[in-house]
Amino acid sequence: MSRRSRWFLVLLGFFALFVLVGGLLVLSVAGGPTIPHRSVLWVSLGGEIPETDQRSPIERLLLRRVPTVLEHLEVLEAAAADRRIAAAVVEMKGFGGGWAKADEIREALVAFRKSGKPLVAFMESGETKDYLVATAGERIVMPPSGVLLVNGLLADVPFYKGTLDKLGVEADLEHIGAYKSASEVYTRDSMSDAGREAMSLVLDGLYGRLVSVVAGARSLPRDRVTQAFDEGFLTAGRGKELRLVDDLLYRDQLEDELAEKTGGELRTVTESTYLATLGRKTGAPRLAVVHIDGVIASGRSATDALGGASTGSETVARALRSAREDDGIRALILRVDSPGGSGLASDVIWREVELTRKAKPVVVSMSDLAASGGYYVAMGADAIVAGENTLTGSIGVISGKFSLRGLYDWIGLKRDQIKRGENADIFTDYRPFTEGQRALLMRQMESFYADFVHKAASGRKKSVAEIDAVGQGRVWTGGQARERGLVDEIGGFARALEIAKSKAGIPAGRSVTLVELPGARGLFESLRSEGGDGTLGRGVLRALLPAPLRKAVSDLGVVDRVAGESYLYLDPRLLGSP
Repeated sequence: MSRRSRWFLVLLGFFALFVLVGGLLVLSVAGGPTIPHRSVLWVSLGGEIPETDQRSPIERLLLRRVPTVLEHLEVLEAAAADRRIAAAVVEMKGFGGGWAKADEIREALVAFRKSGKPLVAFMESGETKDYLVATAGERIVMPPSGVLLVNGLLADVPFYKGTLDKLGVEADLEHIGAYKSASEVYTRDSMSDAGREAMSLVLDGLYGRLVSVVAGARSLPRDRVTQAFDEGFLTAGRGKELRLVDDLLYRDQLEDELAEKTGGELRTVTESTYLATLGRKTGAPRLAVVHIDGVIASGRSATDALGGASTGSETVARALRSAREDDGIRALILRVDSPGGSGLASDVIWREVELTRKAKPVVVSMSDLAASGGYYVAMGADAIVAGENTLTGSIGVISGKFSLRGLYDWIGLKRDQIKRGENADIFTDYRPFTEGQRALLMRQMESFYADFVHKAASGRKKSVAEIDAVGQGRVWTGGQARERGLVDEIGGFARALEIAKSKAGIPAGRSVTLVELPGARGLFESLRSEGGDGTLGRGVLRALLPAPLRKAVSDLGVVDRVAGESYLYLDPRLLGSP
């Protein structure tokens, strides 16, 4: 095939794509969905609950829409006041969000119930987090063959030192903060005493909250709930005996019951369909929502090959400047769901938040994670709102590198080096740091930690000593952080919105238009390869690993029943920078 023919086929393909997109847009405008009277809103909660829509334009055409957290909240609030919606069902299908998201969506479901409309929770099977959300319903329904796995919480931390030893890899890592334990998974075989202490307190907070919510929702004594959780692996029938479940019905039986109560014919509406009917409020005051979603890295926001999202400092700084310079935007909500990341990138975002505060109010809404770098970007805001189960704090620093000399020797690879400059080889993966290089690294980390603590103290109106006492790399639940002055209030996005409206002088009952930033990626932007400083993978130490080992090492931190990692790392390449 000639070169001219190949170019013709490429252009023909792009033309066909644009025709398809245009056709779908015309159809969407011409025939939008309608909501029948006495409809039942069917809320399906399964898999990850994203903070932002990470799909490319092509993926939006081909893949099913998954509502974001804020869209779930918007749908439930609108449906509660919509006369066409007679009732709602929340179907639990393996809730993939964290504990703070579970709390936030549960509270929105409870608010829907307060409108006086029936809310039923249905699940064929469910784990602890599914059950927590389901307790928002006035009834919990399962099929007779259903299974309920409500067996509490597990902190399962993998340690890789033994694996690295077998490969001849040495983790040469340092940290500032007695409780800054993220790097321990590469340098130890088990939890340190400080790491175990901090994790135990987090588990106590999460588990205590879980038991309290379930006990209150089901009108059960706390000891009855803990006994049920200790038993853990329950049939639906056993769940009913323990008063954790109300009715044993198959889905068709539940649908027949709902049809009878809503006029004889079941008319269900999905969240995605309902969302498409919600128009933008014209003439309403505008507030911006800027998202910090995923690992914080320098450069532009991106999604890596493994599907992990990163928030780029360049992208967020541009969004903050746009909101700051737009006179029509009255206030800004910084929505944070991040385990941390680059210290430099976090500081760049912190600076833009400081500049924005001088022009208009900035309120932080913390989701599942706002720890370390995620806390750094938030600490200077006018107000910080966290969920009871948000994981936050972790004021500390990690840095270092991996020495691959043993691995290279094992595979027979030899390297010879000539240098000019005492520390020209400071970043080499052929050996650990020298004592002089380690001292230089520690001096830089101590300086960064001192700056972190100072800025947190200024933002929180605390003394440096007070922040250092609750810092040292220690992670807190939102409730624990509130007690220690690291956050101002407990609540979800709705509470942050109330505070932002108040600070902007907008009456509490007035509707507002939310402008979400950064906006969705365009077609050509999504096709372009983007990346900042190579830190797109989850885990600070994966970012420090040489390329051959990055994909071979699993994520850091607590997995399974608790949460992801929390870290702020100082790239050793920044040594000597101001």
